[in-house]
Amino acid sequence: MSKPATYDEDGHPIQPKYDPSEFLVAPTDSRGISYRLTFRASPDLVRALDQILASHRFPLTSRGDLLRFATREAVRVLEKMEPVPSVSKRVDILSLILTEEQAHGEFLHVFDQLQRTITQYLADQAPEQAVRVISLTVHQFEQMPEGHWRSRYLKELHARFGTILKEHSAPGVVLTKNGKAIKP
Repeated sequence: MSKPATYDEDGHPIQPKYDPSEFLVAPTDSRGISYRLTFRASPDLVRALDQILASHRFPLTSRGDLLRFATREAVRVLEKMEPVPSVSKRVDILSLILTEEQAHGEFLHVFDQLQRTITQYLADQAPEQAVRVISLTVHQFEQMPEGHWRSRYLKELHARFGTILKEHSAPGVVLTKNGKAIKP
């Protein structure tokens, strides 16, 4: 589950200050093995955890996410303080793989849902609505941070829906780089 979008007072999305992948810690190893950790905590500490989660300022969605992150960070700090045998590099690798799997899953989900929506509008003889949704989607993808996933989303959108934009857009209207429709 992703965190809710955060918007400024004008309704524009606020770019996250943190890379979400830095917070993600895989709950299992590569073979699916995990251990349940159980411990007692003071009510103030639990309230602090819940307030952090409720703030939606960090890409964490559950106590488990937050506690895995905190545990990994504590292990890193302790390893810097004293030399101890460590597996933290393996944890980092598994977290990276999990991040990529989640990003790819979200990518597939977005395009499956978009394909269903566009197909329905076209079946309903409402191509202008299909173009509107595609245009809004282009604009949202252009707001993503530069990098692999932004490029991949835009490339896939063009490959799947570029023809629809060309065939059903108003004559002389083109999408600019920032996603707004203008006349040439």
